Amino acid sequence: MNLFVTQVSDFDIPDIDSIGLPIIEHVLNQEKENKKGKQYSMRGQTGYHSLDDLASRKEDWSVALKNLLHAMLQEHAAKEQRAIPPVDLCRIMCWAFILRDGDISSFHNHPSAVYSGVLYLKVPETLEEDEGQLVFIDPRAQTRVGKYYDQNVFKRITPKKGDGYVFPNWLDHFVDPHYSGKERISISFNLVDMGM
Repeated sequence: MNLFVTQVSDFDIPDIDSIGLPIIEHVLNQEKENKKGKQYSMRGQTGYHSLDDLASRKEDWSVALKNLLHAMLQEHAAKEQRAIPPVDLCRIMCWAFILRDGDISSFHNHPSAVYSGVLYLKVPETLEEDEGQLVFIDPRAQTRVGKYYDQNVFKRITPKKGDGYVFPNWLDHFVDPHYSGKERISISFNLVDMGM
């Protein structure tokens, strides 16, 4: 018997460059034009948080991105014996994070979503073992204090380009800093409205 299991779905998108490269170009241009989204969990001096419209634009890459994210969300929901509506009835908010040396995403969750996720478009190959990791925190509060506390509270994942994860919106997580001298670019997304 498994009680209180938290489902996190992982994906490997081998052809991520087909939509990832145009997204990166768009986001870097947006940064040059100084169009910033809300910073939310981003901390640091050189990182960038894009606007949250990456999956709702008219460009081909945006349509392809929304279809990909919807497919990931749909597969995750099926594992929980739930369903989500067709892609045209779902609203998916999606934004990019560019994390440079020392930048982080602090401890947070996504309270206004149904499901949340992240997809990695660019990850430096020279990261040290404990740098730039996505860290999920055990949602059971008792595991975080006193005699029950141990390192299993933190599930650390070292992502690579093309990796994706979908998880419950309430699952706390953060991102460790890296010091590679290169950009680490991911997109985060929320299924915020299922059109019902």
